[in-house]
Parts: sequence; structure tokens; C-alpha cells
Amino acid sequence: MLCLAESFRPQSDSATRAAITRALPLLQKSAAEFSSQRSCFSCHHNGLSILTLRLAGERGFRIDSKTLSVVEEKTFRVLRAPQALDEAVQATNLSDPTPNDSLLLMAAHAAGLPLDLPTAVHAARITRWQRDGHWTTSDFRPPHSSSLFAATATAVRSIRWYMPSELSAERDAAVERAHQRLLATHPESTEDAAFRVMGLVWASAEAAPTNETRAIAPIKNRTRRIVSLLPAVVSWGPDSPASLAPSAAPAGVPAAAMANAGSVTIAGPASARLHPGDKDPADRDSGPA
Repeated sequence: MLCLAESFRPQSDSATRAAITRALPLLQKSAAEFSSQRSCFSCHHNGLSILTLRLAGERGFRIDSKTLSVVEEKTFRVLRAPQALDEAVQATNLSDPTPNDSLLLMAAHAAGLPLDLPTAVHAARITRWQRDGHWTTSDFRPPHSSSLFAATATAVRSIRWYMPSELSAERDAAVERAHQRLLATHPESTEDAAFRVMGLVWASAEAAPTNETRAIAPIKNRTRRIVSLLPAVVSWGPDSPASLAPSAAPAGVPAAAMANAGSVTIAGPASARLHPGDKDPADRDSGPA
């Protein structure tokens, strides 16, 4: 989240990079310690740590390659071990298809793991976990593993990468159902709103040119809404919009959504405020969502 937010906050590049540089050793130490103590996959200590460290390395930050290698070796054992295919087919290590397995595949992609039989089995299982156009989580622990928007967005991201070409029709149908569900569903928290934007970006990533307007307009509207919420969300004060509950990471997740929607130009915060029962003001710009 720190790296994704790099281009969002109005700070100097040097100040932003200094803050990220201070944070990275703590993140690496925590990820390494967790991996040494636990054998299970953790979306926060394994998946998100790998995504962040890999991205930080791409952006020119110094990463402890030995620590990253140790974390990745344990994280991807479920995909690389000799028995990985058998265990994937039998769901031996299944915890929660979303967001655990979806974040596992997102981390695998960041680390350069190719599409193979074990990753394809995981992707197919995620795809078939979809219900009514969205994905849910069986490990409901607010604020962790609680957002259906996060489960849906990460599922879309992972199956786009690891669903085999033989199942492309099934994948594309699931992604389109998710796209429509994200458009039609109102977020209840800042995390929901941010992952709604990311889900729309990822679901529209391969949209045909004829669908470009349909794909970009709702993303622009949802992104503007996040901009309007940021001051209240960061403060967690009494002015926070009543229709949205603050999340555990008030600034990082919306900033990540903004970075993922980087192709969208935002002129400034929306002036409308939300109240219980209000329709999303961004939706008024483009008709029914």
C-alpha cells in the first residue's frame, strides 16, 4: 500500500521515498518472523508482503533479497511442491478461496510464477466459488476478510492471470458478471469503495475498444468519490460520511485504488457529501449504476 500510494499524496518525491524506506525494514522483519513461526499461508503476512516488496523492488527501493526468498519459498510451497497438483485437486490445504487463494495467486504473479496445473486448479476453484456475480469469504473477521468487494476484486485479478486458455469462456463470463455486480452494488465502507474501483479497473482491463467508454466512465466516478472521502476517512472524525464505515487502513487502500485507476484524470474532490440513504453522487454523472 505504501508503494501504491507513492504517486497520490502531495508530498515531495524525496519525502515519500524516505517514508517508504523507513517502513520497508519493519515489513520485511514482520514477514520473515511470521514465516519462521507459521506453516500456513497468510494473506497479510505472506501475500500482501510479497506484493509490496516486489513492487518496491521494481520502484528502485532496496529489498533484502534473502528475506524475500525465504518468505516466497514458504508461501509458494503449496504451488511448487512435488505434491502440489494432488493437494490442489483434493483441496487439501484449502482455507478460503477468496481472498486467501486469490491473494496467493496475485503474489505468485508478482513473483513471476508461470501458469501451470497447480495454479490453474486454484484459479478454476476460485472462479467456481462465485455466487450471484460476486465472491464471498468463509473466514469473516472484520476488518480482515470481511469485504465482499475485496474478495470480488482479488478474485477477478487472479483468474485473469491463471485461468487456462481452455477455460477462457468460463473466465470471461465470471469477470463480466463481477463487473455488473460491482457497478450495481453500493459500498458500505472505505475498503468497499476502494476495492470497487480496483475491481472495475481489473474487470475492464481487457475490454474491447468499443466498450472503452463503458469501462472507464464508472471507474472515473468511483475514483472521484474516493477522493471526496479521503479527508474525513483519514481523520476518522465525526465528519466522516455516515454511509461509510472507516476501515483498518484508511489512507492506504483508497490510495491504492487511485494508483490502479491511474489512467483516469481527477480534476478535484467531489463537493457532494453522503448521508444515509443517499445515492452515490458519482452515479448521478452516468445514469444508473
